[in-house]
Amino acid sequence: MASLTRKNQVKHQISKFISQNNLQLNAYLPSVRSLAKTLGTSTNTVQEAINTLKQEGLLDSRPGKGVFVKAIMSGSSDTKRIGLLHLNKTEYLDVGPYPKRPIAGLRAALEESGYELFPIALESIDMLFLSDAIAEQKLSGLVLFEIDSSLVIHELLALRLPMVSMDYDLTRFGIPSVCFDNHLAMIELTKHFIELGHKDVLFICPPPVRRMGMPYMLDVTTEERREGYRIAMRLASLNERVLRMKKDSLIGEHLRDFTGSHQLPSAIICSSLNIAKKIISELQDNTLLIPDDFCLGTFGNLRMDSNAHGRFYSTLVDYEALGDMTSKFIMKALKNNGSDPEKCTLSAKLIECHNDISVK
Repeated sequence: MASLTRKNQVKHQISKFISQNNLQLNAYLPSVRSLAKTLGTSTNTVQEAINTLKQEGLLDSRPGKGVFVKAIMSGSSDTKRIGLLHLNKTEYLDVGPYPKRPIAGLRAALEESGYELFPIALESIDMLFLSDAIAEQKLSGLVLFEIDSSLVIHELLALRLPMVSMDYDLTRFGIPSVCFDNHLAMIELTKHFIELGHKDVLFICPPPVRRMGMPYMLDVTTEERREGYRIAMRLASLNERVLRMKKDSLIGEHLRDFTGSHQLPSAIICSSLNIAKKIISELQDNTLLIPDDFCLGTFGNLRMDSNAHGRFYSTLVDYEALGDMTSKFIMKALKNNGSDPEKCTLSAKLIECHNDISVK
């Protein structure tokens, strides 16, 4: 017998099949074998789902003719609602400028097309019933935001919902994706520091995290940025140095453990704005020994409102474009679900922060 979760997935798929093919009352469904092939499942699972729908009074059958629609299924028509599946608490979506601005851009673009954005926190769902929980929302489509768990993704793909990824490249799963060019942004930033004469360039990133029962690992964007730094350092035949921050600890403490002193290297590259801001705060507190030629660079839109010693660089990205392009991708997926996955890579511009002058 098919698992309860899989049977409910197929129930949802049959409901959607009826809606998408505009089957009216008394209209006949394709054969069980044909439905199984269309939905990518076994004939036994399709038959069990049909039997359940019969018990619920939504389908019925006539000997020698087949299964027909007995009642219009609630929620089988388009709901005009796009789910936003994310890992963190819902409050995280309002933290600015990222992810607040991309989410706001996505929401505004969807509303212009007549759709509502419906956030769903993954942490609030029992993973044993993930597919059921998503299917119950009667969504028109789904945006995956910062989701990279293969277990979650494969479970969601079985729902056959129009789906796109925002900020993570999931094209390898057949999911259209909109993301920033993390590799190139970090290559350009690292190369610029090397061209300025820096040989000791330290890359600082957050610690690996464990999500969805997977092993501890860096998130996708951090891994891409670290790889961009490594490529530039290798091309210059320089030694790579990667420091992983611990939560709620000072950079000075890390440097002491990492290098044996509080002396900053001449150049630091941060994988995120939060780390860069923490370092700048410590610079203002005069708790670190700062080289005369000190430079700091980070991914994201850093705005300097302090007189901290050094030169500061930022890879400017268009947060609103991330949301807007995601909206265009999900609209296209709603019309052409199952087509070849596209990828939109948004570029970044390297600037020196004190004067907003473009470097490249």
